[in-house]
Amino acid sequence: MSFDTPPWASRGFDYLPSELPVDEVVAIYLDGLIYACNFHQHPNAKGLLVWLWATVGAGDRAPVIGKRTIGRLAGMHTLIISDPTLLQEPRLRIGMFFGDEAHNPIDGVVRIATICAAQLGLTPEEIVFAGTSSGGFAAVASACRLSAGAITLNAPLDLPAASERYPEGKLGRDHFRRGISSEDLARQFPLRSRGSAAYLAARSDQGPRLAIFQNVKDRYQYEGQFAPFCHEVGADVRGGISQDGNVLTELLDYPEGHRAIPEALERAVTIGSAFVRRLGPTA
Repeated sequence: MSFDTPPWASRGFDYLPSELPVDEVVAIYLDGLIYACNFHQHPNAKGLLVWLWATVGAGDRAPVIGKRTIGRLAGMHTLIISDPTLLQEPRLRIGMFFGDEAHNPIDGVVRIATICAAQLGLTPEEIVFAGTSSGGFAAVASACRLSAGAITLNAPLDLPAASERYPEGKLGRDHFRRGISSEDLARQFPLRSRGSAAYLAARSDQGPRLAIFQNVKDRYQYEGQFAPFCHEVGADVRGGISQDGNVLTELLDYPEGHRAIPEALERAVTIGSAFVRRLGPTA
């Protein structure tokens, strides 16, 4: 397939490059999807934080690739990857990393992150995936592939349930397969759509390691997503470390609801990265 570099990218690749350019917004075409990526190296950093975005910019179709320095909070390099579903379906402004039935965005996220880690001399298990809202779901799904770490803030960890609540979710589900119900999505594609299913299928002594942060004022996510996830994986809904030692949960309390305010984001990244990387105390 011929691949033209999108206007928002400095260059495009119709293959997986052996190394990612530094400080460039690039487009990578993999298995029918286009991934917007930005890799930023930080002086004296150790490890790779992969930040996953699920929105497009206001007024255009350019994917959001901000927060390129967020890894610095955890002493890590930063790789930004945007949900390629947003470039498949132009009506979507907010994605859930659904892709379509034939193309799973998590496949490319994992491949790109692994290549970036290799050029830093890191193993896949040393990657930490992170995101807010549905970017957090993608972080969990990606970490479960590699027994790596994931950090989430106010994340819908059950996409079929979330798709029933939000118009964008219903549109994304219909893009996945026209007319598919949330029940069929959960039943037929549990590892692609439910964080608890992905975690339980991958769980071992080596990981994956998850740090799940939730604002109690984000009532739907707290009651409809966070609490059911905790019950299903044996995590503490009040905050703490799970029975298997691999899931940290923490409740936050701030008035902005679903919004990821800077203070909450900083706490999630700093404390969450220490936990998932086994660097010591979590507080």
